[in-house]
Amino acid sequence: MHKYLNLTLLLTLILVFPGCKKKQQAVDAPDFEIKSIDKTPCKLSDYQNKLVLLEVWSYNCPHCRKQAKVLNKLADAMKDKVKILSVHSRGGDKARRVVKKLIHNDNIKICLDNGSLYKKLKELKDPHKPRGVPHMAIVKSGKIVQTLRGYKELDVLKNALENHL
Repeated sequence: MHKYLNLTLLLTLILVFPGCKKKQQAVDAPDFEIKSIDKTPCKLSDYQNKLVLLEVWSYNCPHCRKQAKVLNKLADAMKDKVKILSVHSRGGDKARRVVKKLIHNDNIKICLDNGSLYKKLKELKDPHKPRGVPHMAIVKSGKIVQTLRGYKELDVLKNALENHL
């Protein structure tokens, strides 16, 4: 009887206080320089004084393609507040044509990684280390202040970003 009562109490606490997660500790964001889709340099350090959503994805990932649709909407909704860097994690220039079809918003800087950025991100400690894609990091003043893994709805991304404005 006590086991069931304790389990019920634990589940109730989890449901009532779902936001009681440990706050992520900010870490230095690795700077990078890779090519953008328009062949200009794509560097995180160019956005030192802006709030940045750094998204890492791959066009062959179904959740990433779904996330691309959300990012197009997010870019319109927060264009004056947040800079979005969308980094295709594999394929470099070979992915250019396919990526351009999925992300088509002028408020999103599309970058094509040759593997160098993803390698730097994999050196980060949890919870910031990517375990797959889509992987998103909110960067403020050169620090990763929050990491989001997996597909996220528009309202979740907006709320996360607004918490850091």
